[in-house]
Amino acid sequence: DDNTDNNQSNNLTYDVPLLPDGATYSQLLHNTSLLVVIKPSTPRCCYLYNAKNAAFPLAALPLSAAVKRVELTRRVLAALTVDGRVHVFHMADGGGDLTQQMNDTEGRKALRPTWIQTLNIMHPSDSCRSLTRGMDIFNVGSYFDLSCEEELSLLVCKSFNGTSGTIRVYDPTVVEEVSIINKNSSSSNVSVGSGAGSNASSWDYYQNTTPTKKKKRRIKLLSTIDAHEHSVTRMLIGSSGS
Repeated sequence: DDNTDNNQSNNLTYDVPLLPDGATYSQLLHNTSLLVVIKPSTPRCCYLYNAKNAAFPLAALPLSAAVKRVELTRRVLAALTVDGRVHVFHMADGGGDLTQQMNDTEGRKALRPTWIQTLNIMHPSDSCRSLTRGMDIFNVGSYFDLSCEEELSLLVCKSFNGTSGTIRVYDPTVVEEVSIINKNSSSSNVSVGSGAGSNASSWDYYQNTTPTKKKKRRIKLLSTIDAHEHSVTRMLIGSSGS
């Protein structure tokens, strides 16, 4: 009947076979069928599936180290790796809302995770070993958090700079382009083709002192907070409950 059809269409329980080794971590995007999975055989790779049809992953995101935790919204994915870094991705082109495009025939093409920035969140006084301690698995909100409210997207995390109790608040949907000037001179060997009887080496050391300029993308920093005089390892962003 109509009620049965409605219940089936609204059913958010999915059977996802992850052969042959299962998953060490999984997260389902709220009220969608988008599933993120970390597998034991490839702990450095983050897989994205459509839970309604999980025969093949929609995307695979290779990262710098084993993935500890992933949080995602319709616009942003943030993954924490055991080397103390948070990797920020936009889920669709231009940081748009992914689910607005997933229902059409081009839904698979709508998912285009794009790496934006990697944040080093561990203070020099901290140790990355704290990320791999056995009890730490229960600290779901540890080291960073991503707000679930799409209208007010916030990313809060530990800060590499400042004190060990400093945290930073970002808007991960806003990307700024920053020009970084490398003032370190680069060197290279240049052949000078010395003739017969010359005392000069056939390879002279050439010093290039011209600074180079590189453009990098940065998510927008909103605030830096000295939250505590001791190291901060757990943080959560509350919801308005509306």
